Amino acid sequence: VTAVIGETRESAGLEEFRRLTENPPDIIISLDRRDDGWRLFRYEGTPVDFSRIAGRPEISFAHKTGFLAKTRERLGVDELVALVSRAVTLNTEKEPESGEKPAATPFDPRVLVELATVRMPFGKYKNRVLCDLPEPYLVWFHGQGFPPGKLGTLLSTLYEIKLNGLEYLLKPIKKNMS
Repeated sequence: VTAVIGETRESAGLEEFRRLTENPPDIIISLDRRDDGWRLFRYEGTPVDFSRIAGRPEISFAHKTGFLAKTRERLGVDELVALVSRAVTLNTEKEPESGEKPAATPFDPRVLVELATVRMPFGKYKNRVLCDLPEPYLVWFHGQGFPPGKLGTLLSTLYEIKLNGLEYLLKPIKKNMS
């Protein structure tokens, strides 16, 4: 598993680097835009599941599907590599370490298509496509609690996408849908 670490809060440049590189990295690690720690992001098909390290004291957040995690503070490179290594799932038979969650299902890219096509079924933004919901509305849901079921999972995922500046993942899908 290869990774690139960028001491920047702008992940778009790292994404462009990944796109132009002959052997692109599987993981992009950049400074968190809102906090003092690192943002860990893995791409589809990468044998890494960050939900495996969700219970570790260094982690402030790990998405339940395992594609994204954040550290509480800016760790040194050696600590960061050791932490990311714990999320590698090359041997799926191995049990997670004590205090860690079991491996989650890999992130399904069809979720991104749903975010660009499903409409909000109720409330102030009824009938608006989910990916077009304003971030403050998602922050409000985050504080109040997301609705149960599929809609809650989609809104929670969209919250993390917007919170981490990953909207560019949705742009090509949305463009193809119109």
